[in-house]
Formats: sequence, structure tokens, C-alpha cells
Amino acid sequence: MPRTPLPRVLLPFLLLPSLAHAADLQPLQLTGLDAELAANVRAHLSLETMSAAQRTRISETRLSYLVRAAPDEVRQGLEPFGYYDAVVTPEVIRDGDKVTVRLAVVLGEPVRVRALDVGVSAPGADDDQVARRIAGFSPRVGDVFHSGVYELNKAAIARTLGDRGYFDGALRTRRVDVTRADHAADI
Repeated sequence: MPRTPLPRVLLPFLLLPSLAHAADLQPLQLTGLDAELAANVRAHLSLETMSAAQRTRISETRLSYLVRAAPDEVRQGLEPFGYYDAVVTPEVIRDGDKVTVRLAVVLGEPVRVRALDVGVSAPGADDDQVARRIAGFSPRVGDVFHSGVYELNKAAIARTLGDRGYFDGALRTRRVDVTRADHAADI
């Protein structure tokens, strides 16, 4: 039996069900994080990058996708601070057409520096100021591995080398090995 095409006048009505199920997304709620961690997590969350217009008419399909993506995005936002095994529990709270997403975060055990081997290849290896920078390198063994602190200290050594005229001096290697199972970082 041949199919009869739908009259064009009916096509707009096919879109109405998707509009009827649109929700008004309220501000995201994050629990279990201090202000610094929460700010970085929010910068990684797709739920936070939506415009006001997108938030007022979000489809159920889009909301579902964003809620499923949120735990991985939260973990990405926590890794620079040494938290690689956070547990994230999303919850969707409905009040009529208003929807609030709550993300409960349990940080878990942080990755700590297990081994630290920082040095400079010659020239500059024997310079007192360079040696002080190396001796003061942070994070130290036992500290939570914070990639921002690591990068700042690495840059400080490079800057000291340049300031002292050692333009060919460099860190021997720039490597951090994180072993998640051991919650350890080797620098």
C-alpha cells in the first residue's frame, strides 16, 4: 500500500511535542567542594556554559545528555588539583517546568608526590640562585600534586636560568607520571 505524504500544514505540529517538554534550567548546585575547586569545575561543565536563552528552553534530550556528561567534566576540573578519583552523583530536581541539577562530589584520596627529582643540566647547574630555586621546588614529596603549583615552579626555574644568563640551561626532563591506582605522582 503506497504511503501518503503528510500535508505540509501538519509539519509544524510535529515539532510541538519537543517544545512542550522544554524545561527552565535553574542555577547548578555543587556540593562537596571548596570555592577554588568549585570555580574550576564550573569552568569545565557544559551545563554552565549555556546562555540564558538556552537555559530557559532546554529540551529533555539535551538536559539528559548534559547530566550524563557532567561527572566526567567534574573529574576533569578536579585533576589539576590532584583529585583523580572523585565520585560524582548527579541529581535532577523538578519543580513544575523548573529543573535544578545538583552534583554531589566526594573528592576521594588525592594524588600525592611520591618521588621528586628536579635538576638542571649545565650550564647553570652550579649557580647558587638556581640551586635555591631547585631546593625550594614545590610540590614536595608528600604534598598533594597540584599541576598549577608544579607549572609555576617549573617556570620559576626557567626564569631564573634566563635572568642569570644561562640561556642554554634547561630542566633535564619535564615529566610527571601519575599512577592513579597508587594515588601517586613521580616528578
